[in-house]
Amino acid sequence: MTEEKRRFTYKEFLAYLLLFSAWADLEIQNEEKCTICDKVSNEIYDKVKKTFENSNDYQRLQIIISYRDEYYNNDQAAEKIINDVKDIFLADHKFSSTEQAIFNGLKRILK
Repeated sequence: MTEEKRRFTYKEFLAYLLLFSAWADLEIQNEEKCTICDKVSNEIYDKVKKTFENSNDYQRLQIIISYRDEYYNNDQAAEKIINDVKDIFLADHKFSSTEQAIFNGLKRILK
């Protein structure tokens, strides 16, 4: 979070992680945006998207890693987040090799 120093709530973190996942093919499809908004809200999506857009790839990964222990801290939480991420990759009914690689990388980063 570049200009802000406050912490993300769980829903904000989830929106950020899902935006990161949706951006795997360097564009956010309408189906992906709708899926994210269904999981968090339009307001949270819009707020977090600004932070996401103001971050580079390295900063994005650092933000995700910084919340790993807080929000990905038990098997139930881990399973929910991984399923939410997979929903984003499947939102457009495709799961490209690039998306699969990013999905597998995210699973490793979050562990």
